[in-house]
Amino acid sequence: MYKTIFHLDEEEKITDVLRNINNLLQDMESEGEKIEIEVLANSNGVKAFKKNRDKNRDKIKNVLEKNVKIALCNNSLKKLELTKEDFIDEAFIVTSGVGELTRKQYNEWAYIKP
Repeated sequence: MYKTIFHLDEEEKITDVLRNINNLLQDMESEGEKIEIEVLANSNGVKAFKKNRDKNRDKIKNVLEKNVKIALCNNSLKKLELTKEDFIDEAFIVTSGVGELTRKQYNEWAYIKP
């Protein structure tokens, strides 16, 4: 099974990330291959997953339905004075974005930063 982590540190790049995820899913599915995908959001990238955001809501819901995981950096949340309650229910919090990226890459996850 392939494993890929997408790094989102700029809210404006969410459209690119979602498009890349869908392209990757389509490619893997067409080849009959399985893939695990996680989006790691840190810095201002976490804002893309706030509740009550109309922009990209349906596209985010679509990738969540395909088992894409959304990880939010706790350090970024603290810096931006945000809490878990500010974000979509499906998102989970990791202690640090850099730690999550390091662990994933150590465990042979492909790293993509649009």
